[in-house]
Amino acid sequence: YLIRRWAKPLGPLGFLVVKVLRDRCYHNPQTGVLRDTVEVDLMDLAEAVGVSRATLVRELARNETLGCFIRRVRQFRI
Repeated sequence: YLIRRWAKPLGPLGFLVVKVLRDRCYHNPQTGVLRDTVEVDLMDLAEAVGVSRATLVRELARNETLGCFIRRVRQFRI
């Protein structure tokens, strides 16, 4: 379903971003542990995808379809 429905609208980089994020989620049926959300730093995600932070930020801004999968949350460091 992911490939048939979302690969084309996401484009190559958008699809890879979704796959990397999905890879960080899991479900353990034996323990019932479910992690279906993930928080990741932009730099960590860019490294995992294999692009620069600037390229990732540009993709997130331009690729509206990623909004179906990703919610960007601003965080501040003290």
